[in-house]
Amino acid sequence: MHKDPTLEATKPHPLVTDYWLSDDDQPHSVVNSEDVADVSRATDAIRTMVRIVHNSLSEPDMSGAQPLDRGSMLALLSGVEILSKFVFQTADEMRSTAAQYEKFVGPI
Repeated sequence: MHKDPTLEATKPHPLVTDYWLSDDDQPHSVVNSEDVADVSRATDAIRTMVRIVHNSLSEPDMSGAQPLDRGSMLALLSGVEILSKFVFQTADEMRSTAAQYEKFVGPI
């Protein structure tokens, strides 16, 4: 069977597809400011922990410092996993809040 190359070219890449939005979702919605702040702090913490692990993996070649032990690296990576789960759950709550707001008040 012949595949049409134009169909493949028009599909968005899975990593850039927004699976949270459907065709009937509004482009803007109302969410709790507290949730936005929580996500911001969590992503900053994730970035910091990943940078620590990255720097440790670059040692001693980078600056001659002693790299972190395996247990410390695993603890940091577990923290990243836990924070990532928190961000996912918070985003889900934000979506639910926006849907409830739109249901009762209407689109913005």
